[in-house]
Amino acid sequence: MDNHVTLTAETAIEYVKNKTSIFSKSEILTAKVFDGNRQSVDGLCNHLVLVKSMTTGHSVVLKQMMPYVRALKDRGIVLPMKLARINTEVYYAKLLDEIIPGAVPTIHLWDEANSIVIMEDLSEMKILRNEMIKMKQFSDFPRQLGEFLGRSAFFTSERFLSKNEKMSLAHIFEFNNDGCIFENLIFEAPFKNYKDREIYHALQKDIDDICNNPKVLAEVAILKDIFINKKQALIHADLHTSNIFVDEKNMKVFDGEYAHYGPVAYDIGLLIGSFVTNYASLIGIKRISEEKRQDYQAYVFKVISEMYHTFERSFIELCQKHHKDQNLKGYMDSTIKDTIGFAACSSFSRVYDYNLTFDFKQTDNLEEQVKGRRFIIKLTKYLLLNRSNFNSIEDFLSAMEALTLTTVVYDLVSEAFENRQAI
Repeated sequence: MDNHVTLTAETAIEYVKNKTSIFSKSEILTAKVFDGNRQSVDGLCNHLVLVKSMTTGHSVVLKQMMPYVRALKDRGIVLPMKLARINTEVYYAKLLDEIIPGAVPTIHLWDEANSIVIMEDLSEMKILRNEMIKMKQFSDFPRQLGEFLGRSAFFTSERFLSKNEKMSLAHIFEFNNDGCIFENLIFEAPFKNYKDREIYHALQKDIDDICNNPKVLAEVAILKDIFINKKQALIHADLHTSNIFVDEKNMKVFDGEYAHYGPVAYDIGLLIGSFVTNYASLIGIKRISEEKRQDYQAYVFKVISEMYHTFERSFIELCQKHHKDQNLKGYMDSTIKDTIGFAACSSFSRVYDYNLTFDFKQTDNLEEQVKGRRFIIKLTKYLLLNRSNFNSIEDFLSAMEALTLTTVVYDLVSEAFENRQAI
C-alpha cells in the first residue's frame, strides 16, 4: 500500500481484513470516514476511518497520519507534518498503558510503513470539551486525570528510572518529536505574531496592551525556555480537553503523537488552560442564568482543584514509597508556579479566533464572546506578572474568583449606565 494514498471506506475495510484477525472472514463490515468537524484536533490533523462489524457490532478506528494538517490542506494551506509522529503515538500509548492501565486506547495494529494505526474505538464515550461546553458534570475524571499526571510524571522521571534509562527513553521520543510546533502555537504566535491573527476589533486594545508589555514578554520567554529545556519526564504535550474521552466512570487520554520529554507542569498547565477557557466562555452569555453560570463555574473550580491535588498526592506518595523524596518541596514549589504560567499562555492562545476554540462558539453574539475573551486576557496578564507569588492551586483559584467578581460588577455598572443614558 502506498503511504501517500488516503484510505477510503472501501480500502479501509479491505485493509482491516487483510492485515488483521480482528474480524472473522464471515463478518459483514461497514466503514465511515470522519469528516474532521468533530471537536478534536485528531480529526483535523489526521485521517480517521471507523470500521464496524454489522454482525457483532464490534468496531475499530483506523488512524492514518497525513504529511500535512488535513483541515488546512482542504483550505489550500499546506503545513508539513512529520509522518514519524505515528511512532511517537504508539510508543506513548504502549508505555502509558503499562503505567496507568486502561487510561489510553488499546492499539490493535501498528503499520509504520504506511503510517497507519488501528486502535480501540472510543465513540461510545464523549469528548470532554464537548461535554463541558454542554455544562455536563462528571465526578470521577478529575481524580483519574490527577492520577494519570502523577504516575506518568514519576515513572518516566529519574526519580524512578536510572539516568541511562531515562536518556534512552527520551531519545526514542525526541527522535520522532515535532514538539517545536507548540513553541510557536503557545509561546510565539499569540504574543508576537498576533497582528496576523483573526481577532475582534473590540479586543485589539486589550491584546496590544498585553503583547507590548516587556515584563509579560519576558515571562513568556522564560516559560518557553522551560518548555524546551526542562526535561523532567515524558509529557503528552497536547493534553487539552479535546484529547480526552470520558463517560460516567472512565477516562481515556488519546492523540499522544507529540509526546516528548519536558516539564511536568506543561501538561497540567495546558489542561488548566482548557478549563479556564470553558469557565471564561460562560461569562456574558445572557441565555445562561446567573445561577446556572455560577454553579458550573464552581464545578470547574472543583475539577481544577481535585485534579491538581490528586496529582500532588500521587506523585509525592510514589516518591516516598520509592525513597526518592529528596527536595520534594522545591520540586513542587516550582511545579505550581510553572503550571500557572503555562495555564496562562495556553488559555491566552485560545483568545484568538481559531477554528478549534469551540467554547466561545456557544453564542453567535460577538459582544457576548468578547466578555469571556477579555477575561482571559486580563487573567493571563495578572498570572504572568505574579506567578512567582503563587504557592498553591488555591492561590490560582482565588485570583480567578477575584477577577470574576470584578468583571461581573463592571458589567452590572456598565449596563446600569447604558440604561440610564437611554432614558
